[in-house]
Amino acid sequence: LIVGGGLAGTATAFSLAEKGIRSTLVEQGSSLSPPTGSSNGDSRMYRKMYSSEFFSKMQAQALDRWKDVERKSGIKLLQENGLLF
Repeated sequence: LIVGGGLAGTATAFSLAEKGIRSTLVEQGSSLSPPTGSSNGDSRMYRKMYSSEFFSKMQAQALDRWKDVERKSGIKLLQENGLLF
């Protein structure tokens, strides 16, 4: 049983399904990835550099995972635009 259909909940359900493990995901809202979620919306920023090597490695793995989910779903999910500051 997975409680919450936000980023963590849907990622967990997806990962379990890839491993052939059935799960049930419950969400209190009317849809997955609720519009009130902090990671929902058309515009989000992420960084590739962190002061901690651990987080830098996790970010690289996360970007690889985004590409993997896009390939498996056939849906473009991440539009990279770049940023200078």
